[in-house]
Amino acid sequence: MRLPRYNVQKLARYSPWVIGVGAFLLYALTMARDIVPGASIRILNTISGLYYLPVMPHYFYSSLAKLMVNVLPGHALFKLNLLSAVFGALSVVLFFKILLRMPMFVIHDKASPIPPHVSQTSKLIALVASTLFLMSCAPLWISSTRADNHTFDLFLLLLCFWMLLRFALPNASMRWILAAAFLYGLGITEYATMIAMSPVFGLGVLLALLYRRELNATRIWQLIALGFCGLLFYLLPVAAVGRLPDWGYQEYTGFWNTLLDLWRKQYVELK
Repeated sequence: MRLPRYNVQKLARYSPWVIGVGAFLLYALTMARDIVPGASIRILNTISGLYYLPVMPHYFYSSLAKLMVNVLPGHALFKLNLLSAVFGALSVVLFFKILLRMPMFVIHDKASPIPPHVSQTSKLIALVASTLFLMSCAPLWISSTRADNHTFDLFLLLLCFWMLLRFALPNASMRWILAAAFLYGLGITEYATMIAMSPVFGLGVLLALLYRRELNATRIWQLIALGFCGLLFYLLPVAAVGRLPDWGYQEYTGFWNTLLDLWRKQYVELK
């Protein structure tokens, strides 16, 4: 059965949100009922005050989780698990949208050319299958069903690349790539994998600027300045540790020593 072209376009528009809702329901229905070892215990200890030192490598997520626990009613464990499910579902949506904007190369046969609606339908089927695989894969499912920072970190990474692709569209505002540069700098302070992905993101920025004919020294310096502003979020966890009266028990001797310890912990996460 062949789908008309306009139906394929409508399906491509609504499919990511339908799959996103399905992902959220999957994660919510299979949510962990008890505290599980690992990141969940660390996050709960930090938010509850049982572990008084700030979690430096994921300070931004910890602050967001603490705000949600203090503002919204309900059990703390349920709210943190729900937060992971929300960011897991949003990551699935962004994954679909990123793949939707990627070019698909089809091998055409001159003797029997492929109609446009057939190639569009094939691409849509491939996108849905890829997104469903991501939604149900074990690492994302585990992180989305318990208190875990990885779904938030993945959301930040995918959001930056989606904003970059959004800027590459004709007549798109420069605000997309400027916001992506700032957000990527902030994400580096939160998610160690974004450090390793920096060359890929930087190459994507250069290609997007070249495609939009905006590649010049002024634009590059603007992006570098905004990325550096995002990196200033490194100062928040260091300052939070420095305010503690007994921060020296962790063998911190000053600002730079504390910052180096934060970078050391991010390096361990990359390994």
